[in-house]
Amino acid sequence: RYLIQDFGVSVVPSLRILYNLLERKDEPEELNLASSVVVGNPSYSGWRLEMPVMSSDIAVGSAAILLPNTVDRYDAGASTDGAECIVTARKDETGKYEVTLASWDAMLDDQARVKVDNRWMHARLSERSRAEPHFVHILELGEERAIPMRDWYPKLVKGDGAAVLEDGCPVLQPAMLSRLRYCTVTDVELDETGRYEVQMGDTKERCRVSARSLVRRIRVSASRLLRRSAGPLPPLFYAEDEAKVVADILGVPHERILSGRDATLAEVMSRLEATRGVIHLATHGFVDPQVGDRSGLAFSGGSHEDAVLTAHMAAGLDLRSALVVLSACETGLGEVMAEGVFGAARGFLLRGVGSVVTSLWEVDNWSTSELMGMFYEAWKKRGDPVDTADAWAETARSWLSCSHHEGVRQRVRDFLGLEAAAVEGLSADELFAMCDAAREHLIKDKKDVYAVELLMEDVLRLKKASSKYVDPKYWAAFTVVGI
Repeated sequence: RYLIQDFGVSVVPSLRILYNLLERKDEPEELNLASSVVVGNPSYSGWRLEMPVMSSDIAVGSAAILLPNTVDRYDAGASTDGAECIVTARKDETGKYEVTLASWDAMLDDQARVKVDNRWMHARLSERSRAEPHFVHILELGEERAIPMRDWYPKLVKGDGAAVLEDGCPVLQPAMLSRLRYCTVTDVELDETGRYEVQMGDTKERCRVSARSLVRRIRVSASRLLRRSAGPLPPLFYAEDEAKVVADILGVPHERILSGRDATLAEVMSRLEATRGVIHLATHGFVDPQVGDRSGLAFSGGSHEDAVLTAHMAAGLDLRSALVVLSACETGLGEVMAEGVFGAARGFLLRGVGSVVTSLWEVDNWSTSELMGMFYEAWKKRGDPVDTADAWAETARSWLSCSHHEGVRQRVRDFLGLEAAAVEGLSADELFAMCDAAREHLIKDKKDVYAVELLMEDVLRLKKASSKYVDPKYWAAFTVVGI
């Protein structure tokens, strides 16, 4: 306690684990399974994943996030709120990429130009500007004034590279790159109508261009860039069913399951701190190999920052759970350091959680959901959280000994809503024809066919001597780590 409190030791995480255990040594160890937190298939439609740009090139035309100079991305607790940009040139000999900001008001660097009493003046964005956007500090006057953002203009300096947006297009899109015209600012003084003098890159002609039609073009290091995924994370079709099975085993009412838009980061974190039961999180996981404490789990939200539970955030929660199951991809991976791998699982261990079930590679949605049901049956039968590793070993043995052919037949029956006798004895071709007919109906009704197409792939494998799910990649990814 002396080392932690008085010296703030954080570079040796094992001390933090011991400290957290010491703080709760007199607390009862009884599990309250009915209070367990069960999450399955949150809605990811409102945001897109942002990941660091690694050593490999990021393609020209890719959308990215440019972090401000003031942000230390290697500080896991720092915000990564940045500006939208497009990569417009590959990295140069210094390792820097050329990016073009998506809009004129991106990355204002805390300064703008505003017109006061018919004179152009410099306005600095103060802390008050962030809370009350209309307020800016006028440098020439030494006072704050309320000026609507519609009357702000970007502050550019002589020599700044820029691109000219097309008329009527306030935001740069990747599709515009082939038509984009580049220029250089030659005069920092705005004219009466808010235009800068620029020299066009192709014709060398000098002309006046509206400041709001100019977006800055700059060279930045890869450490200031985050990749943004082209679309939202795909839904996990079997994760919600998995959550219901787990809830039934643990005695958690179905209305307490968090799924879809209800599985927000704020709600999940609140329940994690309130439970003395099991924590089961069936969602997407991701790894940040540069900053392990930024690895995390995805939930519902409006942006990456308000939808991701990072390892850093998990390590700051007040947890009282003996078992955490991270039913997601690559939750056991992360940044390799002297004390081990720092990733999503590590954040929970730092809070003194007894056991964490974690994965070492990308896992299959269906096989994971089946594995988890089998695991909880084995774990609950033993009745002791200390036996988590033994329960998982029993699950793996059961998985390999069970009939996966019958499992596929059962999935066909469940998907089509049939009785067991309806599929008994049917050949793989007959099962495939039934699924194909169901697929045609879904297409006709304009519904998603992804789940039935996955099922059809598995039905085709029934013709083979063994099921694909015997392959270790479908069952061996998960392991148990603990204190």
